[in-house]
Amino acid sequence: MVTEKERELLRRVWNESLMKQLAHVRSRRFGLGYRYDTGESIRKGNLVVEYPKGLLEFKSQKEPIPLSDVENALIMWSAAGPNGLILADLGVNNNVATFIYATGRTIPGPDNDQGLDLIYIVDDGVYYYRPSQASKIYEIEREDDLGKIVDWYKNYSIKLANGRTDLAGTMPFAMAFNKNFNEIGSTLLLPIYDASRVIVNILFHYFEYERVPIIDDNTGQLADQNGAMKKLIDKGYLTSQIPLTMDLLDRAIGAVAGVVVGTSVQNIRLMSEA
Repeated sequence: MVTEKERELLRRVWNESLMKQLAHVRSRRFGLGYRYDTGESIRKGNLVVEYPKGLLEFKSQKEPIPLSDVENALIMWSAAGPNGLILADLGVNNNVATFIYATGRTIPGPDNDQGLDLIYIVDDGVYYYRPSQASKIYEIEREDDLGKIVDWYKNYSIKLANGRTDLAGTMPFAMAFNKNFNEIGSTLLLPIYDASRVIVNILFHYFEYERVPIIDDNTGQLADQNGAMKKLIDKGYLTSQIPLTMDLLDRAIGAVAGVVVGTSVQNIRLMSEA
């Protein structure tokens, strides 16, 4: 159940202007309890983070204030939460079957693959966030629906480990400009994209609708170990005169992953600002 205080925060965020968030959004790297240029070596788990002495030496004397359940719930939902059913506005001959899921989320995905998973870390542990699928066209239509966001966070966060993991402001986890990384009191989000579903799906699409053969860049031959692609060409199924290279396919998948994760991160930034 959502308390009245929690509902008030949900209402305030619901009524925030997107224009205002776009105008005010910033990367904010320094919080309560953080430090810069102090000349200290701080042990965090099994790692030691060095804070070299510098002219801008400052150490916050305030205790960190963790996000509330409502604040965390809003951020998780913005990053990868359910928001309703997709439009699927394609004709039969335009490969309407390309959609892997009919339910949508707050972020896009190629073929609506829902390949992004969200791990988050707070003081008491590491969690996997994966709410249930949407059940109606729009899950959030009015203020009365906002409590779902908190329920999804509380009911569909699976604990993977106790306490914070040994991720700290040092390589390979963070570079020099992110020393205050995975600090006590912070919420650390790790969007992880699994491209396996879209790779299989895109091959189905290329073969059935674009009728494109795929060649190996290194050999100039068909990327075909058992002769199946050659048989499809011989039977007239793959007819495109311009083949697709494996390198181009790999680059396309990498670009897609960047778009999905990048959209999730931008949603997180905007919701954090709100």
